[in-house]
Amino acid sequence: MKSLMGLGMVRQSPARRTRLLRWGVAVAERIGNSHLLARVWNDLGVALYAQNPREAFSAWQVAARFAENAGDIALLMRLEINTALVSMQDLEFDEAERLLNHALELAERIGERNLAKSTHLNLALCRYARNDASGSRRHFAEVTDHPSAAYARLWETRLMLEQGDGFVTTLPESDDPDLKRLLEAQLALSFGDYELAYELTERPNPASDWHWALARVHAGWRLKRDFQMALAQLLNLESLQDPVLTPELARQYTRFIMLAVTTPAWDEAVRQRLERSLESLSASPIGQLTRDIAFSLEQSKPV
Repeated sequence: MKSLMGLGMVRQSPARRTRLLRWGVAVAERIGNSHLLARVWNDLGVALYAQNPREAFSAWQVAARFAENAGDIALLMRLEINTALVSMQDLEFDEAERLLNHALELAERIGERNLAKSTHLNLALCRYARNDASGSRRHFAEVTDHPSAAYARLWETRLMLEQGDGFVTTLPESDDPDLKRLLEAQLALSFGDYELAYELTERPNPASDWHWALARVHAGWRLKRDFQMALAQLLNLESLQDPVLTPELARQYTRFIMLAVTTPAWDEAVRQRLERSLESLSASPIGQLTRDIAFSLEQSKPV
């Protein structure tokens, strides 16, 4: 049975690998060993994930039941993390948090420090997707002495820049030049260096379409220069590939941005509509821009 599992996971075609693992599941069911069944169902989920995440989710759910019966806590934690990631992709954040919190509880109970930190990382991304920047930062701060620690530091910096909560003077190292350029543009915006931000956003940034376009719109709006291509990018929701920004939030932000930056002159009705949104958006992924808009609203009020 072990050789079958190994055969299923070597470099076969996806279809052949899946067939082998389904056969392995049938063999394991005849044997009736919960530990073995958990492992084979997990491997099947891994094989299915690239083709159909929902089928992988179902396989991992079955594997989790067998892992729990077998008392395999380490595997159960990994399965809960995997199913939580699929739930996040489906925007089912309540379910994702429930799974991740349980996985974190198990990891801390048995002293699995690396798995606990991986779970904190995923909880941070989940909280960010729910527009809870402070909760997200708390979880990112837990990811230290871990292979993903550098990634967590980049995210912490990004959140500090977006929220204006904390003073960032230097950026963490990044091997991704596009991400580094985007963070430099956000840092320039936080210092009010709109010229530099406009220069750094001159070409689109594949690291994050949404945040590149947002930074470009922000700098262009402040400098009274062209930002129409970036504005069109914000309107084209198909292009928003940020790993955790949900389409619902993207639409909410885009409506606010369109009203704010395309209004030729502030009037009382526009000001009231914008001010109603400002408080809830100031600690969000458009926090920098909302603070600038709030400043402009304040300046536009009649004396």
